[in-house]
Amino acid sequence: MACVSIVRDVEVLGYHRLHAEEKWQIEEIIPAAAMLPLTDEVARIAVRLRQQRNMTLGGALIAGAAWVTGLPLVARKVDEFKTVTGLRLIDPLEQH
Repeated sequence: MACVSIVRDVEVLGYHRLHAEEKWQIEEIIPAAAMLPLTDEVARIAVRLRQQRNMTLGGALIAGAAWVTGLPLVARKVDEFKTVTGLRLIDPLEQH
C-alpha cells in the first residue's frame, strides 16, 4: 500500500516555484496513495526528533508518520532521515 503524509501537500505542493506541469505530475500520485493523517502520536515523535537532531519541521513530521506506521519513508533527499533509528529509507531515484 502506498501512503503519503499530509505534510507533503504543504511542503511540495506549497512550494512557490512549483511549475504547473510538476504540480500535475505530483497530484497524479494522490489517488493511488492513502493519506497519512497528522496524529498526536506523530506529533510527539516529531517533537522528540527535533529535540535530538537538526531536522526541519516537515522532515520531522514525515519521519514521525513513517515511524509510527512502520512504513518505509520514500524521499529523494534521505540524508535528513539517516540518523533516525528504525526508519526504512528508499530513494526512488537511486540506482541499485
